[in-house]
Amino acid sequence: MNQAHIDHALIRTPVAWPLRIMIAVIVFIAGLGLLSAWALGLSAAQLDRGLRGQMTLELPPDENGKVDSALTAEVAKTLDNMPGVQSIHALTADETVALLRPWLGQSGDAKSLALLPLPQLIDIQVTDPAVAKTLRAQLAKKYPTAGLADHQLWIQSLAQQARLAALALLALVGVLLLALFSTVAFACRAGLNVQLPTVALLHVIGATDTHICGQMRRYAWRLVWPGCVLGVIGCSLASAALIHLLITLAPSKYAPAEDHFWLGASVLSLGLPLLAWGFARISANLATLRVLRAMP
Repeated sequence: MNQAHIDHALIRTPVAWPLRIMIAVIVFIAGLGLLSAWALGLSAAQLDRGLRGQMTLELPPDENGKVDSALTAEVAKTLDNMPGVQSIHALTADETVALLRPWLGQSGDAKSLALLPLPQLIDIQVTDPAVAKTLRAQLAKKYPTAGLADHQLWIQSLAQQARLAALALLALVGVLLLALFSTVAFACRAGLNVQLPTVALLHVIGATDTHICGQMRRYAWRLVWPGCVLGVIGCSLASAALIHLLITLAPSKYAPAEDHFWLGASVLSLGLPLLAWGFARISANLATLRVLRAMP
């Protein structure tokens, strides 16, 4: 009976469930932080892959609001002969209008929008982003009115900001895990202080510090796992509702992220309880040993 007396007595105390609810909140917020960091990391990687080496050449319209098709063909031929250029694509009028539609609204039809003095856009894919400087210099000499936009510059900045946000979220998760560690350590120390007569009696009948630490580790796990389960379930439900909303609003943009979400949720549902168990085990050991060493 003595082997399970301490942890059974502590787990039946009125403070057990408030502590579990606190742990559930910590796990819930930490889970959201981890999933958000996961999503930001994937987004940064996709940004780097998606527009790596991609540029856009803009030929401005003339006084009549049109771009000479012969000039477009000449520029396209020049680009084809430049080293480092992998592929080019001159956007049609309908493709250019489709790019402008989110800013101009859905009220106008394609014909009326096509009457605008729109530039001729040419997508350029190069084999190496370093080619951009050489390409810009050559085009500036031959076509001074043309503008060349290198998407890699602002994409790298956006991806870097996403990575910094992911690191900030991971730092937040670290603080939350520290709070979990402190919560379990406080619960173990407070429980041992309440059960000091029982601990002293166990020492008298021959119980070792290792045996008492084992009981407190079991108490810590019995305290942590309900909160872990509640926190992971709440985090998964909230994240699933959010990803469903995003897919509903923009299916073409967010539908591919659904598989990544379920993968992240699966890793979270397995990894976060294991991580919490490890923290609970360490904090229970340290708190128990500190109380035992202070005993006469």
